[in-house]
Amino acid sequence: MVKVVLILGISGACRREELTKMTVDDTEDKDSILIVKLTIYKKNNIQRIFTVSNLDYIDVY
Repeated sequence: MVKVVLILGISGACRREELTKMTVDDTEDKDSILIVKLTIYKKNNIQRIFTVSNLDYIDVY
């Protein structure tokens, strides 16, 4: 679990609050790509989307 949080935190440049509020519903697993959609509630409800495309990271996930 720590590895997954570290991968998502570094890949998306996530803040501490974003990582703690992240849920399984925020991630979408395609075969070769992982899509993460985060909503930042403190900053005008902006939705941020980033992808994880490294296959080694996706295997850990």
